[in-house]
Amino acid sequence: MTVNKECIADYPIPVTSRSLKTTVQIICCLFIFFNMFRPLAGQEKGNQPKLLFDGNNPTIQAIDAPHWGTTIECLSCHALHESPGGQLTAVAGNANLCMSCHNPTGQAGAKPFVAADKAVPGTSGTSHAWDVAADNPTHGAALPANPDISRQIINGQIICSTCHDQHKQTFQPFLRADNTDDAMCRDCHAERDIGSYRDNPGNKGSHPIDLQGSLTCSSCHQVHFAYTGGAYPQGDGYLLKQANDDNLCMNCHDTYGPHMGMGCRKCHKPHDPNKQNILLVKDRIWTPNSGQKNVRFYSETGAFSFADGDNTYDGICEICHTQTNHFRNDGSGPTQNHENFAGGYAGANCTDCHLHKNAFLHGSGGTGCIECHGHDKDFEYEPGLFSAGAGTSQSHSTHTEDDADDIRGPLLVCADCHDTNNFPTFADGQDLTNTTVCDACHSADGAFDGLSSVNGSIGAKDNWKTGVYTATDSLQTGKEKWCVGCHDQGSSTIEGVSAPPVAGDNSVWGYYAKGHGLNNKAICSDCHDLSTDHLDGEPRTYSSGSNNYTAGYRLRSDLTLLVPNPQGTKNITESDYNLCWQSCHTLNALLNNTNFSKGMGGKSLHQKHLKENARNREGWQSDWSVPLDSPNSDSRVTCPACHNMHGSDNNYQVRDGRLTNGNGNIGFTGGGGSGTCSGQYCHGNESYGGGMGGGINHKDLLYSPADSSRR
Repeated sequence: MTVNKECIADYPIPVTSRSLKTTVQIICCLFIFFNMFRPLAGQEKGNQPKLLFDGNNPTIQAIDAPHWGTTIECLSCHALHESPGGQLTAVAGNANLCMSCHNPTGQAGAKPFVAADKAVPGTSGTSHAWDVAADNPTHGAALPANPDISRQIINGQIICSTCHDQHKQTFQPFLRADNTDDAMCRDCHAERDIGSYRDNPGNKGSHPIDLQGSLTCSSCHQVHFAYTGGAYPQGDGYLLKQANDDNLCMNCHDTYGPHMGMGCRKCHKPHDPNKQNILLVKDRIWTPNSGQKNVRFYSETGAFSFADGDNTYDGICEICHTQTNHFRNDGSGPTQNHENFAGGYAGANCTDCHLHKNAFLHGSGGTGCIECHGHDKDFEYEPGLFSAGAGTSQSHSTHTEDDADDIRGPLLVCADCHDTNNFPTFADGQDLTNTTVCDACHSADGAFDGLSSVNGSIGAKDNWKTGVYTATDSLQTGKEKWCVGCHDQGSSTIEGVSAPPVAGDNSVWGYYAKGHGLNNKAICSDCHDLSTDHLDGEPRTYSSGSNNYTAGYRLRSDLTLLVPNPQGTKNITESDYNLCWQSCHTLNALLNNTNFSKGMGGKSLHQKHLKENARNREGWQSDWSVPLDSPNSDSRVTCPACHNMHGSDNNYQVRDGRLTNGNGNIGFTGGGGSGTCSGQYCHGNESYGGGMGGGINHKDLLYSPADSSRR
């Protein structure tokens, strides 16, 4: 018989003989057991035996339900003599004793266990394994440090009583130690009790545990009855709270989408006994097209990082790539080491640009996008910082630059259009097809859709990648009408300035309806310089006081239209009007032919207005700030004094007041060889006709591009 020394300690008796001492010890123990069990016959349920109640032997107290006070008594588990199990138990084996009640039909059938519930990770099991080695490096387990727990490691194995104290409920549910924040789990699995790799490079091999309690072992695992994973109810032995799939990860990492259809577990392993790679990346990964590949991922930058540029393609980003431009797993990428980025990108942290939370997609956000994108190569977007020009479209540079080749743009910053935390998404959260950030500038509600157009001729979205300009700042073939995507009667406002609606409604009035663009005879670049600064936030870019007619209206500097034109002389110089006369019309046809006559002597009224009346008569305020015939007029009559080349309701493009704040309505009616001019700005009512003959089309006489004489 094994003598209970703790019993002797409770009843000290002086002895002088070793044999006598042994005899006394036996008698004392029998007395204790007799007194412990004798009251059971008449003991009321729920009351402890007096010996236990007095606390004379706290090591065998059983004062907490359910292990005392119901139908369970000491003799339910213990036997005084000839016990089949150690510790005087009625059943041999600790687990067997527990399962004598904890089985589907037993007295503790509410929490049943059978041998098949024992976890075999990756195979089956719904409860923590018992009767297995406590020191198990494969599963990150070692002998516990807590002495109360370690004493219950029997023959090097875990038993039910290793974790549970069946005799007391100090730590529920009958735990042997305080398990706050899963302290008992972390004691045995100490090597998995780690923090973030970024806090300590030695933290590798397991998912970090938050010591503040927001993330612990039990966030993912449960010790018993883990019926998830595998075929229910066998489980898969990993003791997870829900199915062993990517959804378990997404409970916390809900912003991390699958990369190219591959979920979290393709690359990550929450517990890795090899502890080689950082950030839970597996040592070997099955790739979609290249079989199983070894992975060395020891650092986020430099050697053995995402893609370090050496000839061993074992970076976590390299092992799969077979079609990308960079870091293919056979070295065949056209810019293998991302050389299109200034200096190359080998050994850099790929997630600076390719965010994990956005599935690593190109353009998924991140910092440093502007270093590559958004500008032409070598554009200095900040002092001393130059763009690599990677993937930059003409449209990006037009919108964001102000150097010599992009002076016409609005000089925007990325955040003006984009959600800079989620490239390439726009500021309204939409993609290019659905975004509305372009609407304010590129009118979609006019006669010409400035956003999405037929054949991509004028739509901003249609031309985003290809652009509309040539290297010489002219418009590409087929995109000659680009300007009217904004300059129609729709709503296009840039920097507080509405675009003048020169294209009108394209029916009653406008450049292509009744202006120089009729039948596509002239395009914008015939008169305008498309390379000049186009968006300056000023509602009127020309004023008579500034004397900047050509620059103010962004006319071609190689063709002159002298406005204001000095009054007081009959001399007329063709070069002063060569924007009109050298490009399409000729001075001789205008001054000498009788295609615009009064019928009194057949004199050309062009000659009369431009030459004979030039001496202090019929003056013109060239910016329309005063009526035509005001004493404050600053110019003799010139072509735009009477004509609006962008078109009007009047025949022959004679001004009807549009585009001039209501000024400039000549009050002209007529056609077919005769007509009247009310002259409200110049003179009284005048009639003309007779010199040309009825039915003559004046417009054809004045302009015929097929005729080399260019009337």
